[in-house]
Amino acid sequence: RDPHEPRNHQQTYSRNNTPYIAGFQGKKVGLYAESLYAAKQKAVEHFRPSKKTMGLLWVELASED
Repeated sequence: RDPHEPRNHQQTYSRNNTPYIAGFQGKKVGLYAESLYAAKQKAVEHFRPSKKTMGLLWVELASED
């Protein structure tokens, strides 16, 4: 271990992260998450929908094409 490397260094894109696409009101965003639930939480943080419009937020696996 390199003594100059931060102890809590965490990679943003680890092997366990899966690509997802989220959308809300005509806007889309790509993101990486460990599960569909985690991807939905990240999408909620990104788009910040109201409780009334929360059902319009969608998340799906990104295709590998």
